[in-house]
Amino acid sequence: MSNVTADAFRAAMENLGIYKDLQGNPDHDTLVRAYLYDTLVRAYLYAKEYQSYSYYELNKGCVNQLSKMLLKLESKFGDSKFVPTRDFGSLEMLVPDPKHYDDNEQTLRYIVYKTRRCLNMDMAVPPARVSQDDIYIGALEKCLSSFKKKGIDGKVYTIWPGFSQALNLFEGRGKHFVLIVYLGGKEYLIDTNYSRFFYERNTFIERLGVCGLMNCYPGYYMRLTRERRAAANKLLTDGWIELTPENRKNLLDGYTSWYINGSYYEDKQDFSFNIPISAKEYERLIRGEILLTGIIDRDHLGFQKKPLENPYMILRK
Repeated sequence: MSNVTADAFRAAMENLGIYKDLQGNPDHDTLVRAYLYDTLVRAYLYAKEYQSYSYYELNKGCVNQLSKMLLKLESKFGDSKFVPTRDFGSLEMLVPDPKHYDDNEQTLRYIVYKTRRCLNMDMAVPPARVSQDDIYIGALEKCLSSFKKKGIDGKVYTIWPGFSQALNLFEGRGKHFVLIVYLGGKEYLIDTNYSRFFYERNTFIERLGVCGLMNCYPGYYMRLTRERRAAANKLLTDGWIELTPENRKNLLDGYTSWYINGSYYEDKQDFSFNIPISAKEYERLIRGEILLTGIIDRDHLGFQKKPLENPYMILRK
């Protein structure tokens, strides 16, 4: 396989059915979905085989071409998600201003509603020549400003890949924006866009080890333990969660898992998907007192730097 070219890879992918027109709705047709999944798993494996045996022939253009082919197959899963989510902040679901903010849960429902409503309106008709990130942050800042006028303190927070902009793990991609609010001496996370991490097309663990593809999204890892599932379901259902040490660790474990590439598992031979970071260490990471690279090797973070030595490494639990 050392002389395999990108064109040969494309032909092989076509033989696997990547460009075949499928009948039926992948959200409801079990047989079609099974076919898609089987095809995708074989495509990932072939990509890792190809990259492993053709390492010295790879260039950035070739890696990008292979990535686009895989993304095209992933896109056939559409917008289906692994978990049910509730449109807790739609414009039709009016949540009145409680006026008095001594009931944290009632206040948080109102904050989530106002945040989602503000984002819906600002993102619906974005101004020209303004990035989506800037629009999103601007909407959150506007929400926070209105909350502060009511005596509700908080901040807009950017979760950078690796918890640090300086690491540049995904070349400018992968940022996530949230609100942190403080009520009754407690800290709460407001995230009305958390469901983006649970689209099936982005949560295939077999992605790990493919050069040029972003790693498997947090949605996969958040389903692996009871504690993580509980934290994710709370945020997906209500749009808010109290940032207790346990909740903080469970949620940030999901992000950290997303940042770790296939080389980590190949070198460690540990497929438990447990993250060796404590809640206290996460607090220091968020405050910028330490870097993730002080805990996990830089080569094990971000995009896959070099092909796996063993492209047949089994990752799925």
